[in-house]
Amino acid sequence: MNGVDQGRRGEDLAVVFLLENGYRILERNWRQKTGEVDIIAKRGRVLVFCEVKSRSSRFFGSGAEAVGRRKQEHIIRTALLYIQKFRLTDVPCRFDIIEIMSDDKGQALLNHIENAFGQ
Repeated sequence: MNGVDQGRRGEDLAVVFLLENGYRILERNWRQKTGEVDIIAKRGRVLVFCEVKSRSSRFFGSGAEAVGRRKQEHIIRTALLYIQKFRLTDVPCRFDIIEIMSDDKGQALLNHIENAFGQ
């Protein structure tokens, strides 16, 4: 499986996980000139901007470690555009990371990190 397929599969798994845990998916792969947000969801009143990172091994570190300060800044700027576009300035929001890792048997393991980063 190439990186694009692995990423798409990871995002699909993350969407299923979020839906099963009471989130409503608003957008997938929302792109602007500032960057992209993998998943935009809502749970209760909270708007959640999710970055999904899939890894086949920990050789290059965890998924969360791959979301450095520069990537966070791109996500935050893109989220601000979303908030402005849909006039959601009064809605609380947070930034999550969902790590997808394969175990020895090829089964996906998911780690949801809420409030992983912010302003």
